[in-house]
Amino acid sequence: MLLLATFLSVRFGETPRLDARLPVAMALPDVLGGWTGENVWFCRNPACGARHVGAGDRQVCDRCGHALGALSAAERKILPQDTVIVRKEYRNVSDKRINVAIVLSGKERSSIHPPQWCLSGQGYSIKAQHVLPIRLADGRNLNVALLDVEPAADAGARNDGLAFAYWFVGGGHETSSRLARVAWMAFGSIFRGVHERWAYVSVMTARERDGEKHIHQLKEFIGCLHPAVVLPR
Repeated sequence: MLLLATFLSVRFGETPRLDARLPVAMALPDVLGGWTGENVWFCRNPACGARHVGAGDRQVCDRCGHALGALSAAERKILPQDTVIVRKEYRNVSDKRINVAIVLSGKERSSIHPPQWCLSGQGYSIKAQHVLPIRLADGRNLNVALLDVEPAADAGARNDGLAFAYWFVGGGHETSSRLARVAWMAFGSIFRGVHERWAYVSVMTARERDGEKHIHQLKEFIGCLHPAVVLPR
């Protein structure tokens, strides 16, 4: 379908215009339910790349003194320049942590890609994939993809499994399916002459080895997060 969209654009001499409307709010709330969040930054020095949580107005790396930014060194190298990313790390009173990231695409489609690619490149392996239904406050059900992720065997102290949930938002649609997202993007380009901006929302936390407490926490957290970031169309 993307090839067809490209063909039609060339055939009729029309380039789809970029829809300026945002599908999500590009500012994560400081408080969600019983969770308090702090911004996540990365050192812009490629030789350092340290991750910082709650750097505040300082915006300088503790390790090397270089400036901090929203994108990691790998993201700056791979992603198009008009990609926008916001992140927060949330904690509750039990010091349980949930990391949230929103990636917003620009004109380039490569800003948004399956998280499986990045996770594999970072040394993680995906053990299972599920569909996790979330009951929203307005009564609707939102299906998000949930990955059971394990770190590489040589990751040292980083030996806990992760639960990684995500979905895509754009053009008035929400889906956990990459194929559905690509189809809607192609439809907008072909029939409406519009390149709609899409966002990718991910929520990650440590996975319980026994039990499903982390699943219940994810469902409650995403239920609070959704109305705070997904904009009405």
